[in-house]
Amino acid sequence: MTEANFDRLERNAEQRVRRQARDLGFTLIKSKARNPLDVTYGGFMLAMDGVSVAGGEGPGFMFDLDDIADYLDHYEDGAA
Repeated sequence: MTEANFDRLERNAEQRVRRQARDLGFTLIKSKARNPLDVTYGGFMLAMDGVSVAGGEGPGFMFDLDDIADYLDHYEDGAA
């Protein structure tokens, strides 16, 4: 798989999770860090009404996209 294909798959996955979050009333927030050494680099946080509900521990953006997807799936099932 080429890097371009991998980037496209990653963007598609992010958009899918972003839509799922929006449909459930959440906002998916991605870290703005551009330095790979930053602990929040590439991380995500889930918020509702401006308050972090997942991934906001410590400096924030501590979840990856799979963590957010799992949280949303459990939320839909009534477990979160």
